[in-house]
Amino acid sequence: MDVALLCQVDQYLPDRVAYFRKLLPSLRPRGRLVLVNYLEFRAADLAAAHTLGLKVIDEWQPSPGFFMMVLTP
Repeated sequence: MDVALLCQVDQYLPDRVAYFRKLLPSLRPRGRLVLVNYLEFRAADLAAAHTLGLKVIDEWQPSPGFFMMVLTP
């Protein structure tokens, strides 16, 4: 995959790190993981990304209360 988009689902995952770890091999070289969610889940997503060594290459707020984060391995 070139891009894996998770939109308001990662808060339901029992273990973000384990899920992202299983998802990453599906990405092509230079592939991206894109997360869209409520701001209250941003810290948990950043912690999971940090644990896996993912880099935030872009981030913005498409609307109040939400964030969109683009990660790369």
